[in-house]
Amino acid sequence: MGGVNIAAGRKTTVNELIGIMLAEYNKKVTIEFSGSTEGDIHGIWACTKKMKDILGIEEVTKLEDGLNKMLLWVSKVKRN
Repeated sequence: MGGVNIAAGRKTTVNELIGIMLAEYNKKVTIEFSGSTEGDIHGIWACTKKMKDILGIEEVTKLEDGLNKMLLWVSKVKRN
């Protein structure tokens, strides 16, 4: 069957992800960009058609909600 992308299905920038996470944490931090990783491809995003066709899954979690759940999980793991 091969791999299946589980993704937002829309273009999402690093700045958008950072903004969502900072809004959840409500803390001031310094963001520093230092270039890209060899092989990075810019301006693409994951297509979710295969996910829908093979798994029958439609979008079930908004990106913002998923990131917030991940941040809650991280904060719990850090406490232990």
